[in-house]
Amino acid sequence: MRYISFGSQGTAVSEVVLGTMRIANKTPQEVAELVQTALDCGINAVDTAPIYGPSEGKLGEAFDLVPGLRDKVWLQTKLGIRPHPVYRRPRL
Repeated sequence: MRYISFGSQGTAVSEVVLGTMRIANKTPQEVAELVQTALDCGINAVDTAPIYGPSEGKLGEAFDLVPGLRDKVWLQTKLGIRPHPVYRRPRL
């Protein structure tokens, strides 16, 4: 795995990022296993965003489930992203 040096502390962040857009239907245990598998492969960067739905909460539940897991990842998030009204699914 290749890493980039990030920030003033030079944190080593993997060039490959684990995206969490599709974890809404996973259990906290499954999310924890996914994150651990990424770490085992050298991926320490995890991406999330509120627009991904419940992914941030699911990730938080996984971090609560496995002590120390949060400390092993570099977490990035985005904010202010809104779905375009034309592409927004109607509520049922």
